[in-house]
Amino acid sequence: MIDSAGTSGWHEGEPPHRGTHQKLKEHAISTDGMVSRPLVQEDGQKFDYIVCMDHDNIEQTKRIIGKTHAKIMRYLDVIDEPKDVPDPYYTGDFEETYQLCMEANQRLYDEIMKA
Repeated sequence: MIDSAGTSGWHEGEPPHRGTHQKLKEHAISTDGMVSRPLVQEDGQKFDYIVCMDHDNIEQTKRIIGKTHAKIMRYLDVIDEPKDVPDPYYTGDFEETYQLCMEANQRLYDEIMKA
């Protein structure tokens, strides 16, 4: 099972940003039913992996969920040049973020399947 949650409640209950929606639509990925929800302490017990977009999200995640069995990691640490995912809300480059995430998705999947 895969889910998505935010470490702040800024956009709780809202659909994906229009730029994200457009980028996913270009790649035939549906956003039907997607709404923002906050990360909650129970997520630390419910999931085996909690994958964060950047270092700040990791720190906030640890604060929110506390002690957990879940592996908390930065999303792009699985690719050759680990770094924070650039936030397209600020950069405006939804394609760069999409491409980085697609590369990381495959590598993360491969790592999980090896475990």
